[in-house]
Amino acid sequence: MSTYSVISDAAGVPEMADLDVAYINEPGGREGGYIAFSNDFGRDPITYEPAVGRRCRVVRESDAGVRQECGGAVERISPVRVALDGGGWK
Repeated sequence: MSTYSVISDAAGVPEMADLDVAYINEPGGREGGYIAFSNDFGRDPITYEPAVGRRCRVVRESDAGVRQECGGAVERISPVRVALDGGGWK
């Protein structure tokens, strides 16, 4: 099991942490994918609206402490969905 967070490049937008994955379409090769989270992360969605359409990093960390990041762009906030770029997890 992994924990996920989304860190937006938009100024003033707090990190969206402890997100639960609803669905993930893994990026492959040069093709992007997307990741959808449940919207129960317990914060006011209006705070995060400036992140929509902006670059972000999705960070996942396994129970073993392995941390990976993937670039993307926030598509929507409620529920949270990020379009992942083709760079994949690093």
